[in-house]
Amino acid sequence: MKKAPTPPAWRKLPPLPFRFLNGTWLGAALAAAANLLPFVLIWVPVTAASMLTLLDGSYGVQAAQMAIAAACSKVQRPGGATGLAGTAAAIAITAALFFAEGASARTIAGSAIWATMTFLNWGHDFAYSPWFAHTLLDWSLTNYSDPPGELRGALDQMRTEKTVYCFHPHGVATVGFSCNGCWNHEFHKRASLPDGPPATPGGRSTYRGTMFLLAASLREPSAIFKVVCDLSGRYQSASKRWMLRYMREGRNVAIIPGGAEDATIMEYGKHRTAMKKRKGLIKYALQHGYALTPIYTFGETRTYCTFTGLLKLRLWINSFGVPAAIFFGAWWNPIFMRTDACCLSYVGAPLQLPLLPEPTPEQVDEWHSKYLAALQRVFEEHKAEAGEPEAVLEIW
Repeated sequence: MKKAPTPPAWRKLPPLPFRFLNGTWLGAALAAAANLLPFVLIWVPVTAASMLTLLDGSYGVQAAQMAIAAACSKVQRPGGATGLAGTAAAIAITAALFFAEGASARTIAGSAIWATMTFLNWGHDFAYSPWFAHTLLDWSLTNYSDPPGELRGALDQMRTEKTVYCFHPHGVATVGFSCNGCWNHEFHKRASLPDGPPATPGGRSTYRGTMFLLAASLREPSAIFKVVCDLSGRYQSASKRWMLRYMREGRNVAIIPGGAEDATIMEYGKHRTAMKKRKGLIKYALQHGYALTPIYTFGETRTYCTFTGLLKLRLWINSFGVPAAIFFGAWWNPIFMRTDACCLSYVGAPLQLPLLPEPTPEQVDEWHSKYLAALQRVFEEHKAEAGEPEAVLEIW
């Protein structure tokens, strides 16, 4: 008699009271909050810690904690020797203030916040939590909008290895990338390998699915959002180091090639993506023989209203890695997406690149042009079905 497959560890957990949120709008909103609010509030702990120390005139404490954070930001991976040493130093400063005579409560509190951020960002690498990840998956972010968002297109051609899934456009909150990709059961069913067995007896499963790469400047220094990234197992920094590491392993990766520039040039209702100069990704894909799969999300440009003036200035600011986007979303909370923006993400056919360990600039240009044509094709083939037959794709 054939043995029944063992269910994933997270399925063995007892039912929890908030399982009733699965597939509901409230569940989707809570999942959005888990991803969006820590990301949006990235500067709140830094600002609070700095105000507490500086307003109290503790400039030495502020300088020391900032120097520790700056040194730790250079580490290759949280939880290493540098991160642990930095955490110990930050805690030691706070402890010395606590036991010193004359140190104010504000300075101690500010230093404690700095020490906590150093620990969360660089002192510890939190393990993948299947329970956390699958709870957010079950809450189904696609149900946030009315009608719900959806992943469509060439789903049967999606692969579980050696593929880069390129999401366009970025928008403000990366709804297509997050809702229809990272936190979408259908995407992972087709593009991700199942969780692997625990590395040690009684340990947690290992995540072997598609890795979703986002700006390093937003992941590591964000404290709370960094913890969400760690627990999810699927968010990592979009750095050359991580991209090449995953490609050497043959793992799938997902990325938004237009990055912050997409967000900067976003205008409500217009379809824009910054891809004309994005050739590094093409080079890496050629060096490892990867396939590039374009995914275009209709509705992304309707999730927020944006300020469109001073574009040259905002693009200049963006050149420093800072998204220069001013936006307004839902009327009840402008940080959240509009609920009437239905995001439909269409998957294109994979563009298989040859294996060229040392591609020439001409070869990179050739395959870059082929990718742009593939992206344009996905857009044109599906714009009518998405309800925008007259839409025009602007490639910046």
